[in-house]
Amino acid sequence: MFLAKCSRCMFAMRGSSARLRRVPRPMAAPKSGLDLEAEIGRARKLLDEIIDEATQDLFVEETTAEALGEACEFDMGNALEGAVRKRAESLDSVFMNTLSSYIMVVEREGPRQILEILLQIREFAVEAVRENMPSELKWVDTLVRVAKPAD
Repeated sequence: MFLAKCSRCMFAMRGSSARLRRVPRPMAAPKSGLDLEAEIGRARKLLDEIIDEATQDLFVEETTAEALGEACEFDMGNALEGAVRKRAESLDSVFMNTLSSYIMVVEREGPRQILEILLQIREFAVEAVRENMPSELKWVDTLVRVAKPAD
């Protein structure tokens, strides 16, 4: 029963990754000297890698916990956070724009499960970018967030 549940989850997640590939290409501001199409392709591949790694890590953790007869405290959020943090150096504006484009499309026509995963990825990506900022930018970011009225 458990393995069937995990297999369905993995299949759904891997299917999510495949469905994301069919989403129209995101619009991004052109960067001088860069091949924008190649950069968007890199961002899409990075997003696929994050989803695939998180799915695989979750499956391993749940299977191990089940085999040991223990409760699994590791969830998809933990798996996504780890996968995003591992790639923190690659999270640039093209990746964030690509991710935002996917979120917009899935909000309109995609399954809720995929939207929740993409929103978590965005949350962890923003966190990772903030942590890797130089101290001066962290200070400015803190000022902006404190001065910004709550939504």
